[in-house]
Amino acid sequence: MSEQPTLRCSTSGDELLGIGATLRSAADAALLERERLPRAVRLRFRVGEEAERTVADFVRRERECCPFFDSRSAKRTESSRWR
Repeated sequence: MSEQPTLRCSTSGDELLGIGATLRSAADAALLERERLPRAVRLRFRVGEEAERTVADFVRRERECCPFFDSRSAKRTESSRWR
């Protein structure tokens, strides 16, 4: 019988606060659009080195702590998206 993955975030409370603060800072500086989807949230950021780095770091952290979520980013000419 195969083992089911644990559906629990492995990030501590303090780490979550730090990650949230970083994402809020990026949103304050570069967020263009926030769209709620039935099972996701899509954020669209202005293209820029700092925003792209922050979004990429956020996606990497989400994949590490919550592998059961489908976190991804896509770079467009005019903006970056996180879903």
